[in-house]
Amino acid sequence: MEERRTGSVCKWLVCIRLTRQSTFASKLAWNSKPLRGFPSRYCGVRRKYSLAICLIQIWRHNMAKVKHRVGIAGSIDKIFNALTTDTGLAGWWASSAIVNAEVGGKVNLTFDGLAVLRFQYVEIQPHKLVSIKCLAGPGPWQDSEIRFELERADHQVFVSLTHDNSASSEDDFLYFSTKWTCYLLSLRDLIETGNGRPYPNDIKIHVGD
Repeated sequence: MEERRTGSVCKWLVCIRLTRQSTFASKLAWNSKPLRGFPSRYCGVRRKYSLAICLIQIWRHNMAKVKHRVGIAGSIDKIFNALTTDTGLAGWWASSAIVNAEVGGKVNLTFDGLAVLRFQYVEIQPHKLVSIKCLAGPGPWQDSEIRFELERADHQVFVSLTHDNSASSEDDFLYFSTKWTCYLLSLRDLIETGNGRPYPNDIKIHVGD
C-alpha cells in the first residue's frame, strides 16, 4: 500500500514539474491506459499509471506549431504550381527559388541579404498536399516541417498551412505565427491579382524583418 502511494506521488511530481500545469498533467496521468510490457519501475509506478504515455502526450502538447487557413478565389492548378515551381515560390514567398518538385527533391529559397533556406519535399499529392522539411536554416527553421493542404469548397480553394517543429518552443514560433499570415495573403494576391508580395516586398512585422 505504501509503495503504491509513493509511486503515485512521484508520478504526479514528475508530470507537474515537466509541464508546469498540474491540472493538465494529472488528467493525462489518471486517464492513460496501461502500456503492455511496461515494467513497474521509475518510482514504483505500476503499468496502469503508464508514465510513458503521460510523457508522450506532454511532448505532443508542447510541440511548437502554427496553423492558418486562407480562402483563394482562383484555380487550384495555379495554387499547386505556386508551391512547386521556381517562379511560383518566388512570386509570393522568396526573392528567388530553385525547385525540384518530386518527393526527395530539394528546394532552395533565397531571401536577398537575409538568409537561404533549404528544404526537401516530403510528400506531394497533386492539387491536394505539399509537404516540405527544412534541411538548413537559422534557429527554429532547422528540421521544421511545413504542410500545405488544398481543398475546393464554396467557390474557392482553401489553403491550410501547418508549420511545426518538435525541437522548438511556442516562443520560438511567435514570429512564424504572425509572418505566415502575411505570406499566405501574398499567395492569395498572386493567384487573384497576379502580384504577390515576396521578400523583400513582404509586409514587415518588426524593424529589421
